[in-house]
Amino acid sequence: MIKLTEITDEKSRNSHDISAKSDQAIFLNGRRFDASTKTLFATDGAPLTLRAQSMEVLAALVENEGTPVTKEKLFERVWPDAHVTDDSLVQCIADIRRALGDDDKTLIQTLPKIGYRLAIYAPTPRVRLGALPLVAGCLAMIAAALWLVWPTTETPILPEKPRIAVLAFDDFSTGDDKGYLSDAVAEGLITELARFPAMGVIARTSSFSYRDTAADIDTIRDELRVHYVLEGSQQKSGNRLKVTVQLIDTRSGDHVWAERFDRGLEDFFVVQEEIVRAVAAIVNDIVVFRPLPESDLAQVTAYNYFRQSIGNPDSREQVEKRLELGRMALEVDPDSVWGYLTMGWGHRHMAVFYSTPEEKPVHLAEAKKYADMAVEIAPQNYIAYWLRARVEAEYGDHKAAINTYDQGIAVNPSAANMLVGSSSPRLYMGQFEDALAIIDSALELDPKHTSWFHWQRAWALWELDRCEEALDAFGRMSKIPNAARRMHAATHACLGNKEEASASLKVFLDENPNANLKDERAKSEVTWPNPSSVEKWLKHMEIAGMPAE
Repeated sequence: MIKLTEITDEKSRNSHDISAKSDQAIFLNGRRFDASTKTLFATDGAPLTLRAQSMEVLAALVENEGTPVTKEKLFERVWPDAHVTDDSLVQCIADIRRALGDDDKTLIQTLPKIGYRLAIYAPTPRVRLGALPLVAGCLAMIAAALWLVWPTTETPILPEKPRIAVLAFDDFSTGDDKGYLSDAVAEGLITELARFPAMGVIARTSSFSYRDTAADIDTIRDELRVHYVLEGSQQKSGNRLKVTVQLIDTRSGDHVWAERFDRGLEDFFVVQEEIVRAVAAIVNDIVVFRPLPESDLAQVTAYNYFRQSIGNPDSREQVEKRLELGRMALEVDPDSVWGYLTMGWGHRHMAVFYSTPEEKPVHLAEAKKYADMAVEIAPQNYIAYWLRARVEAEYGDHKAAINTYDQGIAVNPSAANMLVGSSSPRLYMGQFEDALAIIDSALELDPKHTSWFHWQRAWALWELDRCEEALDAFGRMSKIPNAARRMHAATHACLGNKEEASASLKVFLDENPNANLKDERAKSEVTWPNPSSVEKWLKHMEIAGMPAE
């Protein structure tokens, strides 16, 4: 008797179900993969053409579904007798993703510096068939029909490592107290929880995007793929701080922990630590054996001055106001890191954006001095490393910047902006694959990221001569800023789209009429210690129509 042996619910599968037997057909995003013949079929049943190496990579991922497959294992399997670079494997992954329609890379996941993994869930339902004799073609048609009508409301299976989103806290303060230390509690919790490697913490941009929305827990769970949501409120009244917090399990909707704190404002960092300890114990069964932070009102005041200085200034006057905040922070608490960070970022902004040629080295030296002092005072503060890395990059010391960024990332792996920032010195140094992997990991941490992430990703893909993908990255930006127009033009030039390249560069030249190849070469040869990239860049600028002089 011929029978359809199994139509599984994703939640009921065990490790034995995951292995791809030679006689199984597997549906991935609506495409059917025949493991026995290593053939992939489109949604209409027509076979899809992929290179033999790409099919072999897909087979390896299917056989290890839900489990990381290292690059080394894939090289051994697909190219056992040949020496190939990472680019060969990357091209195969790109082929597979295009064939599967995996545009957001949720099905074939990149694991930075490790390899790849086929997720144990699919964006669309999947039917898994048991042994089917070749004469049972009609049953295959029935199975396809069942897939078409199968319910589409299944909840995506979450990552194996517990993940948490800390939402923006409501501020119930009134009068002059309103906005004091705004978002400081939630931001501090994101930073401190990210120190636990067994826990994934969603970046601020994404978790704070639900502020003033009616999004429910199910929506947040599905969009951010998190197991827990931490939400709460804060209220400052004079020198008192009231904080209410609750931890919600997104899978059940249950409130698994809640607490209220009514303390003096000087206990701000202590309250933050107590919340971190409770969450770590529930999410990861981790008992924290570190002393409670020493905190006083002066430190909290200095922290508030630092927070007032955050953001990109629009004028020299704004930078000068921020430097004044830094001096106030140092005056109120010279022993805390916040004044040094405020001064360092202020001098860095002044050096980069609002200095004369004579002033720039002075401000840059001041920025370096304060950055070094910040790292020395607070080696567990990731912002100190971020500042120092940015200053080192301004000096053109990309190797030092990479090392400093890595120290900061180790302190706070959830800082998606810092992750993407660290891709720049890597790209300048020719570490293209590492840069792309880091950008992709930031995209995973920050699903509701800014367009800048795609700009950096386009740069990495251009360096790898994957210019169609680079153009796709630009297409994901809400708006291409003028500063990105040269790279956008270079991407079109890489593809031979001379007309489109010229049109994009014209937008840049309209605001920068004096730009020319001679100056571009002089500047690039100083900042870009990779001659092959410089020559490719200048060639593409010439194709796009940049004037010679």
